[in-house]
Amino acid sequence: MIFYLLLLTIVLLCCINNSKVGYRFAAILLTVLAAIRYDVGADYSQYHYIIDSFIEVQKVPMWEPLTSYVFVLPSILLKNVYVFFALTSLFIYSLAFYSFRKYSVLPSLSLIIYLSIFYLISCSIVRQAIALSICMFAYKYIITKSFKKYAFSVLITTLFHYSAFISIFI
Repeated sequence: MIFYLLLLTIVLLCCINNSKVGYRFAAILLTVLAAIRYDVGADYSQYHYIIDSFIEVQKVPMWEPLTSYVFVLPSILLKNVYVFFALTSLFIYSLAFYSFRKYSVLPSLSLIIYLSIFYLISCSIVRQAIALSICMFAYKYIITKSFKKYAFSVLITTLFHYSAFISIFI
């Protein structure tokens, strides 16, 4: 708890004047911490087992199609769960923090709210966090009224986590 409060304080200090430099530092800090985490999240041991033992994608029918293939790269290349967490963290937080910066009136506030509500949870529910970050990134298609592109993005997102289909109704 002390670590989380310290992290929140650092992010607040970085974002206090809404500067690009402070925002970027906070975003990089949060991404790196998520990438190097150890034994954090309810699914951590499951991901660790799948990647370390390289269970074939076809033998993981409970997961959505693209999620299954996300495991193949770190499994084949390095057999290293840390590569998986580094790649997924980079993907998730890059899209999320870019979306905050691009579409929020107060990106620093968006970052702080995300940290307060979803950051720790996103370390546990990686597949859902991937889906959410794609949905946040696809929000630009709603703004530009490119609804077919948004629908396509939701379709891709749904291949990471089926629950993302609900975002089609935004």
